[in-house]
Amino acid sequence: MAKWNIHLLFTVFLLLPCMLKADPPVKGKTLALVVGISEYKDPGIKDLQYADKDAMAFAQYLKTRKSPADSIRLLTNEKATLAAINDGIDWLYKSAQPEDLIFIYFACHGDVEKQTPWQLGYLLAYDTPFNNYRNFAVRVEDINDMVLTLSSFKDARVVLITDACRSGKLAGSGARGSSLTTEALEKQANNEVRITACKSDQESQEGAWGGGHGVFSYYLINGLMGLADQENNREVTLEELRYYVKPQVSRDVREYVIGKTQDPVFSGEENFRMGIVDDKALAVLREQLAPGMAANGVSMGRSIEMALPEPDGLNPMEVFFTSLEGSGFITNLDFQEVAPQGKQAVLDYFLQTVESDSSYLPPPYKEKERAACRAYQQQLTAPDHDAGWQLALEHHLAIALHNAGQNIIVKYIQGDTAEINKRAYYNSQTANYDRYPALFEAALQLLEPAHPLYFPLQVKQHYFAGVAARLKSKKSVTQPCCWNRLRRKSANPLHLTTKLPTATTKWG
Repeated sequence: MAKWNIHLLFTVFLLLPCMLKADPPVKGKTLALVVGISEYKDPGIKDLQYADKDAMAFAQYLKTRKSPADSIRLLTNEKATLAAINDGIDWLYKSAQPEDLIFIYFACHGDVEKQTPWQLGYLLAYDTPFNNYRNFAVRVEDINDMVLTLSSFKDARVVLITDACRSGKLAGSGARGSSLTTEALEKQANNEVRITACKSDQESQEGAWGGGHGVFSYYLINGLMGLADQENNREVTLEELRYYVKPQVSRDVREYVIGKTQDPVFSGEENFRMGIVDDKALAVLREQLAPGMAANGVSMGRSIEMALPEPDGLNPMEVFFTSLEGSGFITNLDFQEVAPQGKQAVLDYFLQTVESDSSYLPPPYKEKERAACRAYQQQLTAPDHDAGWQLALEHHLAIALHNAGQNIIVKYIQGDTAEINKRAYYNSQTANYDRYPALFEAALQLLEPAHPLYFPLQVKQHYFAGVAARLKSKKSVTQPCCWNRLRRKSANPLHLTTKLPTATTKWG
């Protein structure tokens, strides 16, 4: 009998690994574009409190989950300009392969431009001007097109998450293309998940949840980490996540935010696997939640702080271009001669100027930033670079050029006195507006036409060409030939888009 028991125990011991549930296989790589903006450049746009923290927490979850993301592009606050976000979209287009899992996360302001008849929805970038979104903010229709392309035509699995006011237009049947073939529709339904923090007529709330987070992102991340795993099979499906997140968000907002309601919207296949549960991480989460758990199950202010990552070491390229933009160095560049000559001429001029003019360097007391800038400057002069490094340089420079020109437009829209005075006729000889069309032309040379930033650059290039033409024609505007030339220059932006307020309200 004892011998039989020994054999039985030995057999069970051998079979035990097979009896335990193994992690399901992960197909493809995982990519993520994560955007969180709490601080906006335009004072007319009210800053948020925790959107940047929410994005950092979501990125940290992706880094540390059971199957960590292979590559994450995190853009917060001043890094999340319109140009940088468009470049992130381009990165996803180029990187995605069949069966890849792609997360797209936005925590920011969302709004509808009510001053135009088109009533278009937008997600606001860091440098979006107040109440002027067309070509200055991320269009909801462009996000929908991106998700459609990735899921239906690249056959990637896409999870789109937006924690923004009035972001409900990104979820539900209204977001799905009506002209797709049946096969493409089936792919789209199987490959897409869309989650928004609230309905289109609601506001996404933020506050004391988790020590300071948006209520939706707080429960979303906790659910993904394993609290939503109702079947205890170490997987979190979309249906389980919806069942966990939606009622808690709706209840908390009703109880803690007077006069407000918030109902997250989930769209996609119920069994879409959102993540694999890490037992150790879930145990830590439960331990952190327990002390602050109220009788009604809501943990306000005490619970998990979502373990925000410690700041990484300085990235020389990021520090270098931040210094270029902050010092005004970019605006002073004159690409008029070199921009028409092509990409290499633009790069050569830029590299020569950077090498001969160090005015962009941070002040001496910022030793680390100054050293990082010098390190990248030395890399620029190195003889050989791989294709990835070169592409990153070109895209960073294009973003910096766009941001410099965008800043000029935003100042004018905001009624900046100095900028308005530059455009006055009596200042036409000193404004030097011929530089700005060349600035955008140089950026266009650095990007391929399929890049999402290419079209906005074209519009703004023509816009500044109109401004320059008007300023130069002050003495001869009464002559028919000059008048007609001015009208053609000023009308160029409208050939690209009829929905551009800055082009329709005033020539130039």
